[in-house]
Amino acid sequence: MLRNCIKILLCLFLTTANITRSWSQEKPVISYFEMWQDIVSSTDTIYLLKNSSVEVDSSSRMRVLSLLSKNPIIKPQITLKNVSFTFLDDAASVHHQDQVDWTFNKIEEVLRLIGLTFQRQLNIENNGSIEDINFRNCTFENGLRLSEIRNVEIGSHSVISQGLYISGDKQLLNQSHLTLSDSKIEMPISKSGKDPNMTKLQTWLWFRDFGTVRVKNLQVTADPDQENGLDFHNINRLVIESSNIDVTASFDNVRLELFNIYNSTFKNLRFNNVAFPNQYDFHCRWNQFNALILMERSMTLESGMLYEAYIKYFAKSDSELNMENKYDRLIAYYYKFLQLYKLNGDQESAKACHEAMKDIETSRLNYLNRQNPNHKN
Repeated sequence: MLRNCIKILLCLFLTTANITRSWSQEKPVISYFEMWQDIVSSTDTIYLLKNSSVEVDSSSRMRVLSLLSKNPIIKPQITLKNVSFTFLDDAASVHHQDQVDWTFNKIEEVLRLIGLTFQRQLNIENNGSIEDINFRNCTFENGLRLSEIRNVEIGSHSVISQGLYISGDKQLLNQSHLTLSDSKIEMPISKSGKDPNMTKLQTWLWFRDFGTVRVKNLQVTADPDQENGLDFHNINRLVIESSNIDVTASFDNVRLELFNIYNSTFKNLRFNNVAFPNQYDFHCRWNQFNALILMERSMTLESGMLYEAYIKYFAKSDSELNMENKYDRLIAYYYKFLQLYKLNGDQESAKACHEAMKDIETSRLNYLNRQNPNHKN
């Protein structure tokens, strides 16, 4: 009898423990309206929501639209981390206003934000259920950070200041798309004071892990006294049209299947470990930028902190011209561009590229002759 009682009590204990454990593992649940209501009414400088589930239905979406129309200034810094969205009805499908044949899915519509001003940083990361984000006519006064989002669209006169980081879905790279259009990025970016050829990777203007990046009518402005960079990392296809990008575009570890730049301007183009497409998928006239620059990653210690950085190579100073390996790598990029221009029949760009390459080769030859007057070339 006693043995049976002990067995029953033990079973009850284990059952209760399992139920308690399952409850403790469940994510807290709030409604979509409650989330935005908390953000709008927050008196703190930071709004953090993590490890939670947000329930969305037609009613909460309409209430959120009304709430945000009355409160377009978002004051706290927002971070959503490991937040899942659960959809309770099918009322979230609408047609894109520019392409009636493209239908937003539920997640896209839920995270389609229009006409808002974020006074502090907006940070959305590691949210498995968020596949698509769309911002229209939004202002980000202190930076925007989106991590592991499959599709991102920013447009309709949006303005981004003080930093931008956007990464797609590395596991589904070819299905990840980034579109930037009719918008402006204002970027004061810091530079390492120890080495003028080294720029911190904390410049925080990064686009990475996207199969396709499309840019149209984008204006990027920067402090003229600082070296700035727009970093493309691990992308396959790039199309830039009618954009004025007043910074150097950096391409790091990319295998380009499409590289088309039309009617746009850059400071320079900077490369590290880049493979280019064939001539049919390459269009980038030489008059859209000043020069090609070689770069490589390095680590630098400053103020007790370790930074990952780019070391830039121009092949201008004697110390640079003495670096044979880097010189050869830079000339290889010039030669690749020259080949592509010739194959495309772009004689004007081919001539300009060849002249720039010959200037570097002449500088290298003069340096070698000064170092060793008897050197035969």
